[in-house]
Amino acid sequence: MTPTGRWMFLVRPGDPLRPELEHCFHVVRHGVGSWIPAPPTRLPEGPVRWAVAPEQARWRLPDSYLVQNALVEALRAAGVRLTTELLPGHLPLPRRGC
Repeated sequence: MTPTGRWMFLVRPGDPLRPELEHCFHVVRHGVGSWIPAPPTRLPEGPVRWAVAPEQARWRLPDSYLVQNALVEALRAAGVRLTTELLPGHLPLPRRGC
């Protein structure tokens, strides 16, 4: 979790992104060649910290589909409109990795 409130969900690699998340600007996908600041990294805004410590998850990455399903539910509950199609006038955001 970043000091600005952005959450990063580390999951097992290899699964495709759900269509509802593909064009959601709230979701940034990382992969081979990209990087994220991991705890205990200190950014100018403050420290990056674990919301769930790795030892609580038994040091195993969760299934990406379980995390994606929970993320879709949370975004919908927050009133974020998710769609599997681009809206007119909207360009797809560049993605990193696969």
